[in-house]
Amino acid sequence: MPRSLLALLGAIVALGAPASCLAQLQPSVLGADPAIGHGVLRFPQALAFSPGGAFVWVADQRSSVVQEFSRDGTWVKDVGWRADDRETGRIGTVGGLAVDRAGHLYVLDSENDRVQVFRTDDGTWLGAWGSNGTTPGHFRLGDNTGAGGLGILQPTATDPVLAYVADQFNHRIQRFTLTGFLPPGARDPQNPNVVPAPTPDRVWGHHADCSQSGCGDASFNTALNYPQGVAVDPVADNQGRHRVFVADDDNHRVVVYDPNGGFLAQIGGFGQGDGQFRFPYDVGIDARSPRRLYVADNNNHRVQAFDAATLAFDATWGGFGPGPGQLEFPRAVAAVADDPQGGVYVTDTGGDRIEGFNPDGGLMAAWGIAGRGPGYVTRPAGVAVDDDGRVYVADTDDSRIELLNPDGSYVGQWGYVSSASGYSAPNDGAGQFSEPAAVAYDTVTGNVWVADTGNNRVQELGRDGSSVAVYGGPSPGADPGQFSGPRGIAVGPDGAVYVADTGNDRVQRRDPDAGTWSVVDPGTPLHAPVGLAVHRDGTLLVGDQGRVLRVSDGAAQALPAPPDAPLETPDGLALDGDRLYVSDAAGDRLLRFDLAGGAWEVLGAEGNGLGSFVQPEGVAVAPTADRVYVADAGNDRVQRLVDPAGPPPRTLHVTVYGPGTVRSDPPGVGCRTPCDATFPAGTAVTLTATPDAGAVFDGWGVGCTGQGACVVRMRGDAGVSAVFLPAPAAPPAAVAPAPSRGDHRAPVISAVRVLPRAFRATRSPSGRRPRGGRLRFRLSERATVRMTIVRIVRGRERRVGTLRAVPAGPGAVTLRLTGRVRGRALRPGRYRVVVAATDPAGNRARTRRAGFSIRA
Repeated sequence: MPRSLLALLGAIVALGAPASCLAQLQPSVLGADPAIGHGVLRFPQALAFSPGGAFVWVADQRSSVVQEFSRDGTWVKDVGWRADDRETGRIGTVGGLAVDRAGHLYVLDSENDRVQVFRTDDGTWLGAWGSNGTTPGHFRLGDNTGAGGLGILQPTATDPVLAYVADQFNHRIQRFTLTGFLPPGARDPQNPNVVPAPTPDRVWGHHADCSQSGCGDASFNTALNYPQGVAVDPVADNQGRHRVFVADDDNHRVVVYDPNGGFLAQIGGFGQGDGQFRFPYDVGIDARSPRRLYVADNNNHRVQAFDAATLAFDATWGGFGPGPGQLEFPRAVAAVADDPQGGVYVTDTGGDRIEGFNPDGGLMAAWGIAGRGPGYVTRPAGVAVDDDGRVYVADTDDSRIELLNPDGSYVGQWGYVSSASGYSAPNDGAGQFSEPAAVAYDTVTGNVWVADTGNNRVQELGRDGSSVAVYGGPSPGADPGQFSGPRGIAVGPDGAVYVADTGNDRVQRRDPDAGTWSVVDPGTPLHAPVGLAVHRDGTLLVGDQGRVLRVSDGAAQALPAPPDAPLETPDGLALDGDRLYVSDAAGDRLLRFDLAGGAWEVLGAEGNGLGSFVQPEGVAVAPTADRVYVADAGNDRVQRLVDPAGPPPRTLHVTVYGPGTVRSDPPGVGCRTPCDATFPAGTAVTLTATPDAGAVFDGWGVGCTGQGACVVRMRGDAGVSAVFLPAPAAPPAAVAPAPSRGDHRAPVISAVRVLPRAFRATRSPSGRRPRGGRLRFRLSERATVRMTIVRIVRGRERRVGTLRAVPAGPGAVTLRLTGRVRGRALRPGRYRVVVAATDPAGNRARTRRAGFSIRA
């Protein structure tokens, strides 16, 4: 069972307020814990032995940590943690490892185009060299590829170290002579901010592709095509040379050079036969007699062994599969250079494990916890919580949605599962995903929405994971309902779905009634928006580059910046009433903003401990409002922050229009006029509406729909309105009934909108008379229309007055809004017009609303 680590997060630091004024939160990790290190592997692809072979060092693509194990697989320690801005002592994707005889661990930090050096005994960072570029001393190593691209030679602990780097995307080998453990001019602890480009002793190689024609021509002797692995023969040949073996990956060969880059020999060629390769990733040499050369033959899913002196083929083993001794895309090999027993250890990259073999291919050891297995996540970017507290995680790099119980235990996963590997994988079928970046729960329907980023689409799924609908994809599109790399999604209290259409620099909205998509007008250009949240009053909050925008009625207002440092990438937004949680991914922090009071708080800063974050993305608040969930992407985990004081009570505001009463279960509401009641957070409050004698209940407004019971779950403060109307008078007996239109169907009001969305109700400063606005809608049949104007104050409707009734319809209707009610001009602010209609037979239409603003 996954373990849950609980520790008290220190007092939250309030910007501009004493820390003692604020509550403390308790952080824990959901799902499997520890999430990184401690034997957990995510595509391991770098491997090295310590001198003598007692310990094995392993690094992978996605965990940003180097792990030390004993030779039988017992975990010893972790070194490093994720670097998201080239921080020293922290690492990214690792493409190679080496250990010298003086206690130094060398890490080829491919993602950051550098080599870093640590002490092997305690993991202390010692120095680094290299940066991105093409000139000597610079590297182009690649973010997610490379294996074994670092080899060293140090005959004794007092000898200088020769370090060879397979500079993959520059198609060359660079050699450095180290003074102590660094080349001259490298970065060291006394000068940590210098980015060095030390001059290598030797550089050789140029790009040429001889994979199809064969590499026998002498012109290809120093040609390289994405070299991956490099190893140095610890034993000198008969001419005193320590030969350098290079896995020339895309030329499907292994090339042997002298220490200065002089060509000596080659083996291989594309194929599946003995001595042939399909993308050889790495090479290693053991100390048995005669010494053996081992090659990680990646796409042939095997290891091949050769005589290291003559290069004659000796043996092969492996084969695709998860079974003992089988291999799924082996990328790195390591052999003990001073163990006469020989043998090799292999990173079974696709299988998330390490396997050790004797020289004859017999399996001696195997270990590894799959970081793609149940309860683990890799770079999660989204999180959501349903009304029962179940957690949905957009496990982005694993291309799945993972489900967790409220206590963090694993429930299951949605998405495509490869029959070959048994792990989730990208795919484009309904209910399958490619790097999903966001997930949201719809409190109206109970469905789950997913921003299926890699498939350029949005998916709606039932709570059982069944596909309900797919919108957009698979290619990017710019029409309404089409998407380009969507990375954010949110569902409003009315069921409207909002999507951060990131690649198109816009937000789209799906109407919950019509099911149509439209582009939200924010009143200002957006730049790759990601984070989204919807306030209970319908206001949309958008996390744009460097800012959070409050969008309503075609206008946007930026929230004030935090006083300590501006926002960088607010990729995650979540609301708890008027408290807005913001994950600033590039700023490596979690913040909270009071929409009512305007104050910022920092809830967590950069780090890999509990309550700290690296590149946090999605945020969600539980229905009980006492816990916040954060997709801590850079730390490959989801964190839960719990308020030990419990959630504060929530306020339900009920507005009553007309002659009637609204009551609640549990008790608390009994309103004939606007009233407030408080309930525990998360309570499901059922409201019923009872009209007075001679009146009828016309329906719910804000917060609910229809004319039945209204259920409000108190996730935060909420507001509901109820409309009662006088009962229509019975028609005179002598009047013939109107022709039947299908059992006296009620009229239907649709397509309600106000144009323009904002206008003046008084003269402009220049003296120009106000033009007012136009109310447009469609009416299915002739009816008497009544319009009520309500003002929106802190998310609640305040009735202003009712306009005179007018006959209208059928078809399109346009009515003028002057901005005046009962002769008085409306004050600047946000309003809604509530449209009601009654046909001659007394049938009432369902009321509809449209928002507008009065400008100053």
